Amino acid sequence: MMNSKRELNTVNTLKKNFHRLGHRFTNQRESIWRLFNNTPKGLTIPEAADVLRKKGIGHATVYRTVKTLQKLGCLHRVHLESGEHRFVARNQPHSHMLVCRSCGRLVEFESCDLSILEKLIAMETGFQIEGHDLELFGICPQCRASN
Repeated sequence: MMNSKRELNTVNTLKKNFHRLGHRFTNQRESIWRLFNNTPKGLTIPEAADVLRKKGIGHATVYRTVKTLQKLGCLHRVHLESGEHRFVARNQPHSHMLVCRSCGRLVEFESCDLSILEKLIAMETGFQIEGHDLELFGICPQCRASN
């Protein structure tokens, strides 16, 4: 059963979005989505591939599906200080991540009005700004309380 708070990425919506890109939304792709949707700390592609191998889903299928889900805006790609990338299901159409440096906890947040900064950077550089990704790193309340 899909988690109701993830209305943005229901299975029916994902099927439509995959078809719009010319892809089928197979049972394997649905299993990949469900794994990420049910893993709050997110997963690296190798971690997801290890879990899904038991279901007969190969690494290449996981990789391609994660890239498509990311392209559709369904997954955040979080770049960690270790250099690895974790992928986390997105709850909101435009959101960003807080990353706990101690326990790895990931928290999604929406507020990020960077419009003034984007305009300033566009004026300074001549770039036409099309979007942004924002990740904030710190120590979560639980880890701060335990120290």
